[in-house]
Amino acid sequence: MAMIDDVKNEMEELISKYTDWWRSRPNFDKWKDKKIHDEYGKDSVINTIKHYVPDLSNKRILDLGCGMGGMSVAFILNNIRNVISIDLNVDYCKITKLRGLKYGLQMNIVNGVAEFIPLKDNSIDVVIMSEVIEHVDDPELVLNEINRILRLDGKVFITVVNKYTIKDPHYHMFFINWLPKNIAEMYIKLRKKDKKYDFKDRQKLSEMHYFTFSEFEKLANKYGFEVIDIFMDKILHPENIHNSNLKNKIKFMKKLRINKLLYKIAKLFMVQSYSLLLIKK
Repeated sequence: MAMIDDVKNEMEELISKYTDWWRSRPNFDKWKDKKIHDEYGKDSVINTIKHYVPDLSNKRILDLGCGMGGMSVAFILNNIRNVISIDLNVDYCKITKLRGLKYGLQMNIVNGVAEFIPLKDNSIDVVIMSEVIEHVDDPELVLNEINRILRLDGKVFITVVNKYTIKDPHYHMFFINWLPKNIAEMYIKLRKKDKKYDFKDRQKLSEMHYFTFSEFEKLANKYGFEVIDIFMDKILHPENIHNSNLKNKIKFMKKLRINKLLYKIAKLFMVQSYSLLLIKK
């Protein structure tokens, strides 16, 4: 028991390096607690992935840009054990290792970059990239690498930040990404929202990669991927939604035949990030 407590304390101390500088953040304590217990609350995500990959437990999965390891550990706790975790940040790799050790798990972790994935061609069935593509150096090189390591019909579950979202998901400011980048950076500093810690990846608004849906779809097609908008798929098939409240609302909108129209409008400005499925063709 004492050993587990030591692991938890070491993990929380490392996490604090990346959270405590931002104590001015709204709901800081709740946000930090979520980082500490990031393996919790992943059932909905896993169920969505299983909808598209029913035999997920038999697949080789790459959690690319695994961050602090919440998703990787959640997979294994759900008996999905063939998981490789890769992250650029050495501390994040350590946190992922410690998060696994809390449960007696030996994680398969690699410190590396998404532009040069140290895996063989056609060796992976499923790639997870949650809140990653905006932070990489070269999104095109990353997509090319993912295509290389994926088997035919392999799947990528990826989030992509909407270029014209009303509220930026990283700085939590309205319309900030609609401004010219130099003015946006000045305004972020003026509001004292700039990130003062070195996260090892692209964090400045002017450096990150945001896309419209059509821009990213075109880019993904260029590198051999079919693109499916997961939420649009749910809009069309609400019976596949696990949240009963949301399911009922979308079923009601579907009866009125306004479900597709409302989502297409929301997708332009209201959706912060697109949840997409890419299929290698």
